[in-house]
Amino acid sequence: MKQKLLLVLMIAVSLVSLASSYFPQFYHLYNPVVGEWSKYEMKDNQGNKAILTISVVSKEGSNYWIEVESSQMTDVGIAGYLVSGDPTEDSNVLKVRLKSGDGPIIEITKETLEKMKNAQKSASVSTGIGPTIGKIQSLPNETLKVGSETYDCQRIKLISSDDRFADIWISEKVSPFGIVKLISGDESLILIDAGKGAKPRLLGNATPLVLD
Repeated sequence: MKQKLLLVLMIAVSLVSLASSYFPQFYHLYNPVVGEWSKYEMKDNQGNKAILTISVVSKEGSNYWIEVESSQMTDVGIAGYLVSGDPTEDSNVLKVRLKSGDGPIIEITKETLEKMKNAQKSASVSTGIGPTIGKIQSLPNETLKVGSETYDCQRIKLISSDDRFADIWISEKVSPFGIVKLISGDESLILIDAGKGAKPRLLGNATPLVLD
């Protein structure tokens, strides 16, 4: 149990090193629909691959619970975010729940998240998957097929001020972020499946994370 708890706490600490944010960073269009999910193969600039499943699992008042499952090799972790808006904006993240394998659910309040982020300010951080802001160049629309589903995609090229760029295929059919394919150099985020029927997996009692 102690090893499981340690792994969950490591995931918690890693939250604040994702492009200085609590949530994975990449260009997107935020459009949450309860019950819908999208699954991606993600590759970073070191060639490391992971499967990322993003699900809109429930609504609490005007806020949404969004769960992100990350699996790499045999390691699987789930993070749930209660958000008042786009989760890539830190101010919209109201609460986070974490679980690794069959370990306990850890809950992190907004106040604790802020403390964790402030403690990490001097640490080096990743830049996410491709640039998130910059000049947008429209390209011809393209139809992509993922499994049995066909997506009519808006295609753009995003060029940042430091000359990083990303080729992006977007479809409103994909919730919550609209990404069908994103390629930026050696980094990529590729949709491999999507669907409906997502249910919460981080309900029930949780252990609060308390920082000294």
